[in-house]
Amino acid sequence: MNNKIFLNIASYRDPLLQYTINNIIRTAKNPENLVFGVCWQYGNEENEELDFQGLENRVLKIPYFESKGCSWARSLAFHLHKDEDFFWLLDSHMNFTKHWDESLIEQYYQTENEKSILSCAVSQWTPPDENYEWGGRENPKKAASRASNFWGSVLLQMFDERDITEKPELNSFLTACNLFGPKQWIYDVPYDPDMFFLGEEITLAVRSFTHGYNHYVTSKNMAYHKHDRGFRKEYSEDHYSNASRLTDVSIKRLETLFMMNNHGLEIGMYGLGDVRTVSQYEKYSGVDFKNKIISERAKTGRPDLAYL
Repeated sequence: MNNKIFLNIASYRDPLLQYTINNIIRTAKNPENLVFGVCWQYGNEENEELDFQGLENRVLKIPYFESKGCSWARSLAFHLHKDEDFFWLLDSHMNFTKHWDESLIEQYYQTENEKSILSCAVSQWTPPDENYEWGGRENPKKAASRASNFWGSVLLQMFDERDITEKPELNSFLTACNLFGPKQWIYDVPYDPDMFFLGEEITLAVRSFTHGYNHYVTSKNMAYHKHDRGFRKEYSEDHYSNASRLTDVSIKRLETLFMMNNHGLEIGMYGLGDVRTVSQYEKYSGVDFKNKIISERAKTGRPDLAYL
């Protein structure tokens, strides 16, 4: 093991991409172990090349008008992975805690399970350096994803603040803009390029579970995120009609995966695993997809460990 980390970043006309790259490097304890895999969906306003300060990088540079959405871009970026031991899936407008790399690798080994993935709902960041701590600066916390409500067939998520812990905690749900794990996950649970936005996180959680992966909330907050979107162009602004079509495709794929409806779709390699079942996940998480029922336990994100 060389403890190299593959950083998957899908950027869509984002003026903070270079800042995010700089901050990743500046806050890492061992920047020489970082490898960047960037799907750069650039706009006309992005004229300068990206600077990785001499670190290894693999960049797909794609005009924004050729983009097919976030999951499509993340899927392409994962195809840039080679032999790096770990991956970290990120957004392109983020700030990070000091020595995040050392901490994430340490927490991965604390789970004592090679099929572990870790995430944490990221807190607010206001550039250039104002980081908001969950719980406030006097009593910092972390935030775990939890079930919120159904929007049609799609389970939506919120998050709850939790106390900082010594080790990561098992959780039922995950956050896609801050997801860390071993390289094998990239190949066991290949990123579905046709899962546009709605349904992205819950299908990843269920697919990972059925492939035998356990999801953990990191022991503390590891990253900060600019949640407001006014500073950048969104995909749906440039591709309104296509965004609507892709959303419809995503919902049909989700309903097919969870056996909520038969659309005659072939999901192929982006389907479920054979280690566990969707039914086990429903009991584990407390969510009933077909009947659209969310238990009180699911609203905390805390799983029933009897179904692991």
